[in-house]
Amino acid sequence: MKKFHEMQVGELVKPFTDETWCNDKYQVDIKHLPDGWVWLSIKRKNKCTIKDWRDLQKIKNMLCGEEREGLELYPAESRLVDTSNQYHIFVMPEGEIFPRGYSKRLIIEGHEGGWGKGSKQRKFKPNEKPTDCMSLEEANLKLSKRGIKQERKKRRH
Repeated sequence: MKKFHEMQVGELVKPFTDETWCNDKYQVDIKHLPDGWVWLSIKRKNKCTIKDWRDLQKIKNMLCGEEREGLELYPAESRLVDTSNQYHIFVMPEGEIFPRGYSKRLIIEGHEGGWGKGSKQRKFKPNEKPTDCMSLEEANLKLSKRGIKQERKKRRH
């Protein structure tokens, strides 16, 4: 993904955004909330839908930091706002961790029919593949060893 550059915020949007950042594909409006949260409002410049999780993760990393956690909200129907192909990530204050989710990192290279034959993952672009990315076989071996260690611990107690 290409680097973002800051744009000047127009008078009409100043009440709604503190900063606007763009690259060749995306525009991101940033609002710094008083409690330390950051609201990213993301849209493609061509106004099409996004739904590429890796792109949204990169945007969060590039503009807020790799170790900050962000959330998408799927609101109650009574609070739903659905007016454009625009996506929102609410980034938690620095140092805070969401109390649900995985506790360890695991990245698997593209595969078809893994994890009980029900999953699929696309390959990374060559210049974007994480250094700790594993093949499906490596991940299965690592997880089976972890499962054996956990089972041994249970038996000891």
